[in-house]
Amino acid sequence: MVKETNKTKTSKILVGNTGLFYSAYELSKRGFYVFLTSRNTEGYDLVAVKDKNKVFLIEVKTLSKKNAVPFGGKDPKEKLRADFIFVVLGLENPKIYIVPIEEMLKRVVKQKNKEAKDSFWVKFDSIEEFEEKWELLD
Repeated sequence: MVKETNKTKTSKILVGNTGLFYSAYELSKRGFYVFLTSRNTEGYDLVAVKDKNKVFLIEVKTLSKKNAVPFGGKDPKEKLRADFIFVVLGLENPKIYIVPIEEMLKRVVKQKNKEAKDSFWVKFDSIEEFEEKWELLD
């Protein structure tokens, strides 16, 4: 029983790491210097710097398949400090959805989960227009 739990946690960690490092790779290809924050930094995962006047804070959400984008039990309006949310979909041939924070926050849905606690998420279909929108960083 414990092994199954550890396997599930490891799987989630690996999925998250894949999206984080893939996002850093794609930003680096486009001329950004990318800095990963420590894993307990609330509100953003990456700092991307290009030239003197372009600094972006980026939160990365990674999905192994097309599901809702989860934000957990705390209202993302209170915890996110990012300029962009990168949603990485897929592990084999990932796609990145580059969503400005204002656009993502407009799409947040709140509902009660099975334990009657608040749960925040964004329906994936509502962000599909942001697929590979690298020009938003220009």
